[in-house]
This record gives sequence, structure tokens and C-alpha cells, in this order.
Amino acid sequence: MRLYSTPQSANNLEVSLLAIIETIAAVSFSLWLAISYLGTWDYVLVGACVAPLLLLRTESSCNLALHTFLKYESLAILNYSQSVGTKKILAFFLYFCTLLFVPLLCRLFAMIMGIIKRPIETITRIPCNWIQICVCTDLFHPPELVPGIQLNKNKISFDILDFVTYCKFVFDISFRRVKYNFDLIIDPKTSLIRRLISLVIIFLEPYSFFCWFLVTLLLFYSGPIIYRFSLKSTSIVWAPLLWIIPKATPKTKMITRLKVINKSSWGRLISVVSSAVLVLFVFKILIFTGINELNERFSDSSILSKLSMFIEPHSIPIWQVASAANSLLALGLFWYASSNLIHIETGEIKESDDNSTIDYTLRTASVIRTSLSLYTISCLFYIVLYKVSLFDIPPLGDKFFPWQS
Repeated sequence: MRLYSTPQSANNLEVSLLAIIETIAAVSFSLWLAISYLGTWDYVLVGACVAPLLLLRTESSCNLALHTFLKYESLAILNYSQSVGTKKILAFFLYFCTLLFVPLLCRLFAMIMGIIKRPIETITRIPCNWIQICVCTDLFHPPELVPGIQLNKNKISFDILDFVTYCKFVFDISFRRVKYNFDLIIDPKTSLIRRLISLVIIFLEPYSFFCWFLVTLLLFYSGPIIYRFSLKSTSIVWAPLLWIIPKATPKTKMITRLKVINKSSWGRLISVVSSAVLVLFVFKILIFTGINELNERFSDSSILSKLSMFIEPHSIPIWQVASAANSLLALGLFWYASSNLIHIETGEIKESDDNSTIDYTLRTASVIRTSLSLYTISCLFYIVLYKVSLFDIPPLGDKFFPWQS
């Protein structure tokens, strides 16, 4: 596990500790807004609905968006280089103003083309893209105008360190401009009109630097960061996607799947999260069985009482059992992979042997985990929908389906 992410590590789906902390913070902030500040779950429902649409991208659609944007960029630069005088200033102004708008159009165009050409691949990439944002991307990953542009040598994006460097560079230019005009003011040969102009420039220069800093921060940094945190906050509903390991697909070699499940940061993260889920489930059972002290603390806590739709202290919902079963299966699969890797390393099992039993076990476990994850997500989504109360729908409670009597 890495401490922080880079464009390469995020592209390789390497887990980042800072990304996990950010996701926990985003979920906590979202819950605080819903419970204490806004008092409504509407924005949670909207975010949960919109999130999949923002994650409809594949490698081919990213390449198409990047190619389209770079083509526009080359045309804009060519137009700027061929312009003179006021046209040159106008060309630069238009390019700067469209630098945020055009990439959005490129991404939208590429997403639509991806859905039309490869609908199944585009939809099945949603878990991988969500996981990449939530546990592989953090503040150290530069905001991207177009996905994949950081991996392109002709990139236009802002790293944190790059942003500080740019600020220092512009500050130095502003300082030299102030110093130059100050020297003109104290020079006895300078005319009165020129001194007045220099005085105005010195007065306006701090405001000019602040405006540049604010525009750059809002356009190229704050927007993408808010976008990421918004997606991270949807973990309230989409967190079970974590149990769908994107690298351990049936098309991957058996030994690679075993290593992903047991030795990768993915496997360790899932085992830790699964252990935490099981501990919480045991704690939930203790509340349900009627331990008076726990029941009193739950009733006295205003925050926990407002989360009762997720906790369900007086019943054990099927979706919570599904989450616990998914976690238990993940831990069992972790130890199963560890055992088989030991046998492979000691030579008891060879890669050339017929390992259909192991392959069948991994495939079956993958199908079960995916099914349990999708069921849990649908239940969490339904609970938020019920909490918003836009429709007259029955509560889920401890039923398998809400429409059951």
C-alpha cells in the first residue's frame, strides 16, 4: 500500500492510504450534512444516481477523449501562433476561457461513443473506475482536464508541487514588475504621467496576482478535487463494490488471481475491511439480543438514532447478513489463496498441472461475491430512496425484498 498516489499508481490500481482517509472523510462529511446540517438525504440520492454516469469510461473512450482534446489544443495553439496584435491577445483569451469547457465536451463525446460502441465493457468498468477514484486517487494525484492526460507527455494539468511552483513564478514576475515601477517613480527623470501610471500599476498588482491565483485555483484545481470528493462520498451506497476485485477476473492466470487476492494491497485492504464488517455485525447482534446497556446508549445517541435505517437495531436485515457473508467469504478466500500459494511455492502444486478445482473455486466465489455486493448496493440505494420519501414506498426492514408482506 502506498502513502499517496501518482498518475502511474492510480492507473495501475495501487491502493493509497491517503485516498482511503479522504474517502472516510468524504463519507463522514456527507453524513454530517444529511444528519446535522441540511437534515435531508436528497443530495445523497442524487449523488448515488449520478455517480455511475460519471464512471462510464473505458480505456478506449479515454483515448478518444484525449485525442480529441489534444487535436483541439494543437489547433488553438496554431491559431495563437499565427495571430498578431490584438488578435493574438483575443486568441489566448478564448483558449484560456474554453480550457475547462472543451475538455468536458470531449469527455461527454467519448462517453457517448463508448456506450454506443461497447456498452457491456463500459458498464462493467464502473466498479473498477469507482474503486480507482475512492482508494487509489488522492490530493497528490494531479487534477486532470481529460482522463489520462497526466500520462501524456504534452500534458496540461496541475500537480500540487507544480501549482506551488507556478504561484512562485507568477509572484516573482509581479514582484519584479512592482520593483520596476517603483524605480520609475523615484527616478527624477520620469514624467509625472508615467509616475502616476506606475503608481496605479503598483496599487493594482496585488489584486492582479490574487485574481490569477483565484481563477487558476477554481478552474484547474478546486473543481476536479470537489468532483473527486463528491464521488468518494457516494461510498455510503456504493462501498460494496470494493469486494469486486477488478484485477482478479476469470481471464487472468490462476497464480496471478491468487496473488491479487492474498499478496496485493487489494487483498489486504479487503481482508481488513471484511474483518471490520464482521466485528460490526457481531456488535449489531449484541444490540439485537437485548443487552440493556447497549440499547440505552443507542437510544440516547441522537446520531445513531438518525442512522437507524442503516443500523436497524431491532432486527437483522437480509442485506446485513449478505454483507457479513460477503466479508466472511472474502476472508476465507484470502486464506484459501494463501494456502494454495504456499503449495505452489513448495512445489506441491505446479502451474502446469490441472488446477480446475482451484479455478472453479475462484470463479464460483467471484460470482457469489459479485451477487452479494450488487444485492447490498440495491438495498442501500433503496434505503436512501425511502429516507428521501419522494415516493410512497414500503420500508425494507428485515425483508429480502421491500414488497414482501
